[in-house]
Amino acid sequence: MFSLLKDTLEKYGLDITKCAGDSFDGAANMSGIYNGVAAKIARVASLHVHTWCYSHSPNLVLTDAASSTTAATTLFGVVQRASTFFKSAYKRMGVWDKTLKERGRRFRRLVSIGETKWLSKSAALIKIFGSYSATDSTKSGLLVELIVALDTIAEEPTFHESARSEAKFLLDNFMNLRRSLQRTPFC
Repeated sequence: MFSLLKDTLEKYGLDITKCAGDSFDGAANMSGIYNGVAAKIARVASLHVHTWCYSHSPNLVLTDAASSTTAATTLFGVVQRASTFFKSAYKRMGVWDKTLKERGRRFRRLVSIGETKWLSKSAALIKIFGSYSATDSTKSGLLVELIVALDTIAEEPTFHESARSEAKFLLDNFMNLRRSLQRTPFC
């Protein structure tokens, strides 16, 4: 990464030894104190100052907050398991596709959740539960379709027992989440 940065700066006539500062996220390959890009810049630019990326900090706070309670951890865990459950088998994905078509919806995959990106958590929740700003059914969540597809798999004897069991587990969790959301007063 350092070599690429240095070569690119040189290509445009910029001297890396005059670099006053940088701002990277917390990844070791960028901000690492020994071999990160910031450390390598500091070796060639004596006045160089490294600061944390300010736009990355809110992401870290939100990501940490999303794992700070059992309820949040459970919610994101169940959403991730559902995404993985359907993506890991063509037969299950076929049930998902058929359920969407029967309900007049176009095919939409569930979103996998990344460990460090809040946006992936937000996108996964919006995909299932919808958004308050959704004005039409094409932007509403897929919770009903998800429940129907999971129930179909849980009750279908042609599926392996482990798939049926996982579908039942996910179905129970989403039904509990749905009841919790209905009881939660929003201002």
